Amino acid sequence: MSKTTITYQPKGEDKKPNGPAVKAVVDIKVGTDLASFVKLYGEKVAYVAAAKAIKVMAGDQGRRLLAIGKSPEEVAEYLTTSWKPTEHLGRQKKTDEEKLMDLFAKLTPEQQAAIRSKMPKK
Repeated sequence: MSKTTITYQPKGEDKKPNGPAVKAVVDIKVGTDLASFVKLYGEKVAYVAAAKAIKVMAGDQGRRLLAIGKSPEEVAEYLTTSWKPTEHLGRQKKTDEEKLMDLFAKLTPEQQAAIRSKMPKK
């Protein structure tokens, strides 16, 4: 069994939340290994589920690589030649300085000037 939380957020015509979210916690039967999964659902379902999960993982990994500046060609090459579905680069951690600069860049020119004026002069 695998506990899964399913959440539904009703939305209005404007696509904004319209009412409280509704949650259901469900124990989904997944077995303990491939053989028990196949016994529960059959080979075809096992294959379709695995293929779908692998496509989702590849898409996630591809987006991570594109986000760190890899070219579409580099992403395609990596995913088709050496990537394995269980291998993840994970999110690239930003330094505190990078986080600060990202936040600073989102401020208006006036806000940036106000912060600069408070900085100690060298």
